[in-house]
Amino acid sequence: MKEETKEKTKNFMDKVKKVFDRGIVASKKALGVAGDAVQDFSDKSVLRIEKMQLESKLKKQYELLGEYASDTFAKKNSIAASDTKVSAILKEIKRIKAEIKARETALASDGAVKPSAGTAAKTSAKASAKPAAKKAAAKPASNKASSAKTPAKTTAKKSTAAKKTSAKK
Repeated sequence: MKEETKEKTKNFMDKVKKVFDRGIVASKKALGVAGDAVQDFSDKSVLRIEKMQLESKLKKQYELLGEYASDTFAKKNSIAASDTKVSAILKEIKRIKAEIKARETALASDGAVKPSAGTAAKTSAKASAKPAAKKAAAKPASNKASSAKTPAKTTAKKSTAAKKTSAKK
């Protein structure tokens, strides 16, 4: 009788183990599919953000071109595409448009972006700069552009911070 009970218990435990094993396999498979979907969504979101940033840069280039053309017309009454500044801006506009096109193509397909020859170096430079950027973000660094433009603001901020500190004491 004891052996019969032991065998029934063993068979029951084997069945329970098989059910759990199937559940684990199914869970892993479902989590893998969900993980892939989340990764795809994340990649596409990054591409959308990059595309919007590129469109913003494109708009700035058009503004620069328009401003330069306006200033040049006011002085000379003519402007040519061979002008060094105009050609540089036009070259940058062309590059940005190619990048936008690459992002649009990637969004329409699987999400992989093939960088153009000009951006391959920039992309690798950005990739190597990311760890440095994280370190720099952790440490307060002086911003040359903002400190050169607004020395009065930084002094005002320091004095405000000093007042707040002395008020707390």
